[in-house]
Amino acid sequence: MRLAGGGRGGDVSVFGEGYAAEYDARWPDWSGGDITPFLIDRVRRKSRTANTWLDLCCGTGHVLARVMAAGFAATGVDASRHQLVHAKRHAPGAKLHCANICDVPLKGRFDVITCLGGNINYLTKRGELQRALRRMKRHLAPGGCVVIDTNTAVGLAATAGMEHAQCSADRVLIVTMNYDEARRLGHWYLTGFMKKGRLYRRYEEHHVQRAWEAADLEPRMTQMGWRVSRCDSDTLGRARKDSNRLMVFGYAAG
Repeated sequence: MRLAGGGRGGDVSVFGEGYAAEYDARWPDWSGGDITPFLIDRVRRKSRTANTWLDLCCGTGHVLARVMAAGFAATGVDASRHQLVHAKRHAPGAKLHCANICDVPLKGRFDVITCLGGNINYLTKRGELQRALRRMKRHLAPGGCVVIDTNTAVGLAATAGMEHAQCSADRVLIVTMNYDEARRLGHWYLTGFMKKGRLYRRYEEHHVQRAWEAADLEPRMTQMGWRVSRCDSDTLGRARKDSNRLMVFGYAAG
């Protein structure tokens, strides 16, 4: 394998060009695509008139594509411009914005606001979580619904010590995972190689997620004036103490 550049002097941003391409190719459902049909059905049952959908941390746009196919006008926000390159291709009719979800610079209101795929866990401080929820409240239409899909401590702890590698003709990815139980922080160390012409470009990323439980989210969402419920994101059934992922719903008054 011939390398172009390499080492820590390369692309070290989260969801940089190399990993965004890898993520889009291998794990489109991890951004929330796996639970989107369930959410669309639930939204339609609650409100037949809901027609605008804001997806925060929209990633490569697979959720946006599905909600648009269901008839919603879709808007996506993501902090990675590399992710949004793929989102524009998958959901060409969606409005896309490159921004941090704590400082979403939008003017309108939306019937549905989602933050799926455990992306809320990238907010590792309580203050960041509170700011993001305030932004959601600002942009939620009367009678609208917020859906947050979170990795719990059980889910993040289950990744501790895991390693895996993915390899194809033009991409290689090696991931090592650790979990800091005292701080409830999951760490993913990524080393990848992406083919550029005849050479391979190396990239490295360090992803950090904090476990947010129902006990962290629900009181804050209630303070926003929302009626709150939850379910298990993997089974789509009743939330359990040992759920790896939870969906927490916040319903605004009409």
